[in-house]
Amino acid sequence: MSTVKILKYIFFFFLLEKKAPQNKNRPGWLDLVKNPDGTQSYVVIPERAAVLVRMFELAAGGLGKRSIARILNADGVEYWKGGKWAEST
Repeated sequence: MSTVKILKYIFFFFLLEKKAPQNKNRPGWLDLVKNPDGTQSYVVIPERAAVLVRMFELAAGGLGKRSIARILNADGVEYWKGGKWAEST
C-alpha cells in the first residue's frame, strides 16, 4: 500500500469525525449506524481496523500490496467484501 493511500485513509477518518454521513458509501473498516436522535454516524469496526493497522505496519516495513495480500490470505483473513485479498483490494 502506498504512503499516499495510507494518508488518504487517515485524512478521511479525521474528516468523518467532523462531517455527517451523506450516503452509505464508506471504507470497509467503518459501519454506518443510526443514532437515537435520527442522525447517522460512522463507527469503527474494531476487527477490521486491526487489519487496517496491520496493513499499514506491513507497508511501513517495506512490503508491497501483493505481499501484504499474500500474508493476509495465508493468515486466513477474509476480505471485507468476501473472498480473498488481492493487490487491488
